Amino acid sequence: MRIVEPVARVFQPLQRKLPLLIAALLCAVVVGFLWLVNRELKGAFESAASQRLSVAAQRLASMFSESSGALRGEMRRLVSDSAITALMTKQDASSITAATALLVQRRPNAGAPPSRAIWTRDCRLLVSTGEFKGTSLLETCPRESPLVDHSPAQGNDWVHPMGAFGKTMVYATVVPIEGAAHDTLGHLVQLRTLTGAATTQLLSSMLGKDATLLFGNARGPVFWTDLSKPTDGPPRSIPPGIATHYTGKDGVEQFGVAQTIASTPWTLWVQMPVATVAASQVDVLRQLAYIALVCIIIGVLGAWALSHHVTRPILELKRAAEDLAGGDYSRRVDVTRNDELGMLMTSFNRMAEQVQAGNEELSAQTEELEHHFTEAQDLARQLEMSNQELIESAELTERAHHERELAQSLLDEVINRAPVGIAVFDAQLRYVRLNPALAAMNGVSIEEHIGRTASAVVPEWGNFAVPHLSSVIQTGATLANKDVNDIMLGGKKRHWLASYFPVRGHRGEVIGAGAMILDTTLHHELEAQLLQAQKMDAVGRLAGGVAHDFNNLLTVISSYSEMALETLAREDPLYADMQEIRSSAERASRLTRQLLAFSRKQVMQPQVLDLNRVATEMERMLRRLIGEDVMLLLDLAPKLGEVCADPGQIEQVLMNLVLNARDAMPEGGRLVIGTSNLSLTSDLALDAETLPAGEYVTLSVDDSGTGMTDETKGHLFEPFFTTKATGQGTGLGLSTVYGIVKQSGGDVVVRSSPGKGSNFMIYLPRHKRQANRTPLNGNKPAGAYGGSETILLVEDDAALRNLARRILKSAGYTVLEARTANTAIELGTNHEGIIHLLLTDVVMPQASGREVGDRLSVLRPDIRVLYMSGYTDDDVMRRGVVSAKTEFLQKPFTPEELIRRIREVLDANIVHAEAV
Repeated sequence: MRIVEPVARVFQPLQRKLPLLIAALLCAVVVGFLWLVNRELKGAFESAASQRLSVAAQRLASMFSESSGALRGEMRRLVSDSAITALMTKQDASSITAATALLVQRRPNAGAPPSRAIWTRDCRLLVSTGEFKGTSLLETCPRESPLVDHSPAQGNDWVHPMGAFGKTMVYATVVPIEGAAHDTLGHLVQLRTLTGAATTQLLSSMLGKDATLLFGNARGPVFWTDLSKPTDGPPRSIPPGIATHYTGKDGVEQFGVAQTIASTPWTLWVQMPVATVAASQVDVLRQLAYIALVCIIIGVLGAWALSHHVTRPILELKRAAEDLAGGDYSRRVDVTRNDELGMLMTSFNRMAEQVQAGNEELSAQTEELEHHFTEAQDLARQLEMSNQELIESAELTERAHHERELAQSLLDEVINRAPVGIAVFDAQLRYVRLNPALAAMNGVSIEEHIGRTASAVVPEWGNFAVPHLSSVIQTGATLANKDVNDIMLGGKKRHWLASYFPVRGHRGEVIGAGAMILDTTLHHELEAQLLQAQKMDAVGRLAGGVAHDFNNLLTVISSYSEMALETLAREDPLYADMQEIRSSAERASRLTRQLLAFSRKQVMQPQVLDLNRVATEMERMLRRLIGEDVMLLLDLAPKLGEVCADPGQIEQVLMNLVLNARDAMPEGGRLVIGTSNLSLTSDLALDAETLPAGEYVTLSVDDSGTGMTDETKGHLFEPFFTTKATGQGTGLGLSTVYGIVKQSGGDVVVRSSPGKGSNFMIYLPRHKRQANRTPLNGNKPAGAYGGSETILLVEDDAALRNLARRILKSAGYTVLEARTANTAIELGTNHEGIIHLLLTDVVMPQASGREVGDRLSVLRPDIRVLYMSGYTDDDVMRRGVVSAKTEFLQKPFTPEELIRRIREVLDANIVHAEAV
């Protein structure tokens, strides 16, 4: 009871009750809000963590799947080597020695040779090499391995489950060795070790250092590893792709996701501690709690101000009454209200006036005494203020000194760590101060700058900077964003963006100048490359559109000329003219493809080629390109072997090399195009790579031009690299040559020196023809391609549609024709008979040919589709037509090509059945 009463007295005034009640209400609301936020945040953070883990697991699984696929691809190329084929057929000592040497030399990457073994199909071990020679994985027949929990299909490659060999985690990959008849002669087994440094680093970059990765077998024996040692795995019952909580044997609660790895018997598990996921939630709740506390304090202060407004008049009356009772008869209160409190204040003032009137006499007697007392108080107050001013002056002096030191330290830190160059010059334009960034840009140390002018340190920049610095000192005005172009520093042109500003003294006078320099060299280079790429893309788009209409016209010209030739006798005077028209159309078609090759990506369509024929057919066009001051010679080897490559891309390679040679001979010269056969019995070391032993066909381009330095040759095949002046070259020609040759399985070597010309030598694998195979329909006469089936023809170009209808009807086909996609769909829907084939253009008004084919394939499942287009290959590919299951005919085409292609598509099921 003694404790309750003092507490009640403290909280009894209204001025204290109102703020406390509002504060209690705010606290209740904030606690409820934080509880709801905590519940929602927990779900949100767990959902986000689940998504991050799933994305990381999918990405890592894809990376391991691609790595496994690449390894099997390397092994398939290895087993296709002639030494392996000889081993499986002969199996003598020399073939075993050759195969062993090949297995040791052909390694997938730098380091020790991999462990490999070759087994026959009847489970006889022929060769075993490598660090793990003698292990069960290499010494056990692949089809009898205890680690395989399924029987692979005959002729397929597969991957073993992983396991531990001592302290090393290993796995085996098996690839079949096929013979000439595509039968399985044996198997190649390769044993690889698991390492995880790069994977752990990638996982840390995606999820943080607390995330861990476990790697195990989805099929086969139970085995888990963290890529450094065997370890315990997660629960086996967790389905892939679903984030799950579980508690490990160490008692730590984990949050993880499992993901199987395609084309392997493996699975991976990505996990992170639940405490890590909850840490961010706790931080957010802590910040919300701080904000709520601030809101409570603001609410209490507002309540306090409200209560003060209500109780202030009452407290004012209380204090006035106390003053009046204490003898202050002049005390009054300000009447600011018209309510009951205002009336009470007025009554109090009248009472105070009456009391004052009764004590005037006493006041007169004490007035003099009060006057002296007031003077004494004023003097004491003045002395106190003077003393306080002295104390504050001393504190301000010390504080200002401290602030100046702090500001100077902060300025030094900013200048030294700024990523842009900063320099300060005196009135004579000598360096007073600069930061490390500017010293690095100039390539001169900071000490060598101090006391020297800009022109003395780096004359190239001083010539630009001195006029601007002088102007700043004279006018006191700032000069911002002045370009400094083509400064040669370290053998390279540099681009800077500089701003100049005055440096003033204590009285505002200009005592020097400063400069801030930003290195924009990389920005200029990237901008130039972007503009060039945009121009090339615009040219390619324009050429593609023009090629579509041009190829339609060429199709009509070439087809009608060929049909006219069939009706004319050779002695007819018009026969030679029509033959010339057909030849001109063919040359125009080739010219269109060659022009488009500069600006469009081509889809490879490899064919068996004779390089001598390619060079001979291009000779006339190349002579026009290089001009009369360059002598062109062809040095072609007789009985040249054939290669398998895209003819359009090979023409592009030859044209780029010839144009490059012409530019290297501005005053004319000698250009030689040569071919030869090359047989390598051992690997040939080229400039940066090794050419494997085998049969090759070479294509060389020699010029007597200016030649190249070693530095230029080092960057020759880089995209956008060019030695020509700005606007005269794209830097894409030789990089395109390199890409095409590499894509065709070959290599290119450059030999050149200043003043002695250049030699480009291209090596392409020689194609081996199979004499026992006859091409499909290869011996059929032209008239044997006809038929009696019904064909739906869809073409928006009237001339080309009429031509195609005439060709098809002359071959015996029944033709339904449509000008638009909607008309074609309507015909395909309403026609009562069978429609065997849809022959449609790709790009048409209303809808594309692909859409027509998809709609009719649903209505008529047995219909065959043949697409045709005059657009370039990459345009058609982007429209989703060219794929492994799509039949496609490139415009322009001849009547024979059209009816032959239609017959091949109609007979595809028959040919397939015969092949099976």
